[in-house]
Amino acid sequence: MKVIKGILLMEYTDLVDTYGIGRGTIDCGVSKFSKGLSPSWASIKDPEDKRKRLIVYSTIPAHSKKKMPSEQELIRLCKEQEAEREKLNRFLSKGAIKGGKA
Repeated sequence: MKVIKGILLMEYTDLVDTYGIGRGTIDCGVSKFSKGLSPSWASIKDPEDKRKRLIVYSTIPAHSKKKMPSEQELIRLCKEQEAEREKLNRFLSKGAIKGGKA
């Protein structure tokens, strides 16, 4: 999950593994969206990994979001995860771990 320019984007693996949405459901929805047949399941290429597609959270149908936290909650979690990654990167860049020992 990522927030890019204020838009919450979900990875396939999050949707399938964490929230139990079927891969077939996502694939079918993304296909219909790309053909202009549905406003649901909008996706973009991941700017960091072009092999992946990210799903725009706000376009996931309500019935598929039943088991998911709210958009605000997911954005909060995403920001917390990013802060933890930055903290870890700062720790590692300071040479805190040398020779494989902490």
